[in-house]
Amino acid sequence: MSLIPFNPFVSKLRSTSVLLAASVALMGTASANSIDQNASKGLLSLSAAQLFSQGDYGFDRDTDMHATVFRLAYRERLWGASLSIPFLDITGPAAVIFEDEETGEEFVEEIEENRSGFGDAVASIDYKIWNHRRRGQQLRSVLAIKLPTGEEEKRLSTGETDYSIFCN
Repeated sequence: MSLIPFNPFVSKLRSTSVLLAASVALMGTASANSIDQNASKGLLSLSAAQLFSQGDYGFDRDTDMHATVFRLAYRERLWGASLSIPFLDITGPAAVIFEDEETGEEFVEEIEENRSGFGDAVASIDYKIWNHRRRGQQLRSVLAIKLPTGEEEKRLSTGETDYSIFCN
């Protein structure tokens, strides 16, 4: 039998105080660099965000998900690029699909699972295609690529590279 993740986000994320302290220190360093970079053409920034989600996701019990997302970004007037890397802490029930290799029949089973570690990184580049300065409106085209950098064994990664093209 092979173990295939049913939903990689069906569990809980808990961030540690070490990550928060590191993110605050890095943001201070990035702010100083941003001031230096601002004197030239572009702006370099480093940020961290704390995300939390809780729900039953179809199970009898709740799953808690905590994420600390670190983001390095560079922006010029017309274009920008960024790299985001999440640290995930997931606690709660999860679903896995067991596949019988002989018959090909699939079985879904609920398991209790706690896991933490780095998830998949997302690299993106965008270009401003329209700007209305008086109204503060703009339209950007974006290419984003999710890279399988997370630990697939812990089910913190899909193990696949995904691409997205969109406007915002």
